[in-house]
Amino acid sequence: MGRRRKAHPSPFLPEGGSAIGKVSNRLSLDGFLLIQQYEQRRGGVVAFAGHGVFWFDPEKSITTLHWWDTMGGTLAVFTGKWAGDELVMDTVGPMGHMRCRFAVRAATYTFKMEVSPDRNQWFPSMDGSCRK
Repeated sequence: MGRRRKAHPSPFLPEGGSAIGKVSNRLSLDGFLLIQQYEQRRGGVVAFAGHGVFWFDPEKSITTLHWWDTMGGTLAVFTGKWAGDELVMDTVGPMGHMRCRFAVRAATYTFKMEVSPDRNQWFPSMDGSCRK
């Protein structure tokens, strides 16, 4: 699935801007894991790529996302829960607090990433939508 993504001005991309993102999701291990590959292009060149593994932890009743990308280079572990058709997950790491939202509706989902210095004030970082 490929769609235009908007990056809001941030310390990582001061000018903000748009890019074309391509995401591929597939189930693994008999449906116990969802594996996501993401690639973002600017001016026809790959500017950012990431790999994620989603898993539902039945003991804790939470969804986890183990995420690696070309920006941070280290593992980020997001945790969160579903609220209706929206999965809200967050993590804290070397780049601060991050929260992502996946809203799934039929053959479309929207994605929003927010950042925060203190978990009280949140700022938009990236958003976009994907269609099957």
